[in-house]
Amino acid sequence: MDKEIVAYASPTLAGIKCGNLFTYTKNDGVESIHKLNLRLNKAGIYVEPLQSEKNRVLVYVYRKDMLARDLFKTDTRTFMRSFGYKDTDPDHCVEHLKERFKYGFPHEIGLFLGYPPEDVKGFIKNKGKNYIFCGYWKVYCDEKKARSRFCKYKNCTNRYCKLYEGGMPLEKLITGGLK
Repeated sequence: MDKEIVAYASPTLAGIKCGNLFTYTKNDGVESIHKLNLRLNKAGIYVEPLQSEKNRVLVYVYRKDMLARDLFKTDTRTFMRSFGYKDTDPDHCVEHLKERFKYGFPHEIGLFLGYPPEDVKGFIKNKGKNYIFCGYWKVYCDEKKARSRFCKYKNCTNRYCKLYEGGMPLEKLITGGLK
């Protein structure tokens, strides 16, 4: 799963984004996640299976400290309460997010991925339509800032993938301070 983490979560590994999400399609998904957590938690990276069915696992990779910071913002806290989140503790919020997956795709997940709250709210209000730009997410407010972030994420991913393919292990990518 290391290769997938690098390919789909480099901005989180680098500490420039609080979380990333991807689907892992191998039979060893949950076991691989457990092993990854043993290796990565000490560096502040957490890997959670949000939803699994057959040989597919929806994997959430995140930095708990960054998620806590993002969820603690006043506008985010208020918005999260409308979806049943009782506090801003990252562990409780991730567990509640997992529960919400049982009833459909929870669009507030954008807040767990570092998307601007105004874009998450815009997506929900507009039902995914009427956006001004689309990249890593659908943008409803600050296109210039979003484009800059998208470029930063893409450059980070390209750099991390090259380093990984060149033999640098996952742990070194995290602790190497490459931003």
